Amino acid sequence: MTEQVPASTLREWTKLLRDGLGLVAPVRVRRKRLKDAWGTCSAVLGDDGRIAYFSIKLDPRLCEGGLFLALVHEMAHAASWGSHNSLDHDVAFGVAYARAFTILSEEA
Repeated sequence: MTEQVPASTLREWTKLLRDGLGLVAPVRVRRKRLKDAWGTCSAVLGDDGRIAYFSIKLDPRLCEGGLFLALVHEMAHAASWGSHNSLDHDVAFGVAYARAFTILSEEA
């Protein structure tokens, strides 16, 4: 069994990415055992129809490297959603992924 990455490390990585990517809404990250994915990102809408926050779930079975990559991936979804309303793996996602990876690689 893989040793779980400390919550403080996940919080630090999340803060670095949130600040560096300039998200349009807050982000909530939690660990949850997932069936069909290592991570998910969803935009939760407020009563006004705008994004209230991004909800990111990461599987707790991920090793440190896997958690790093999954968080980068899901934060890139949040960043690209804020720029053009798409959670798909398109060019905007690729650019956001590269930015997120660079931010975390340089700081973590």
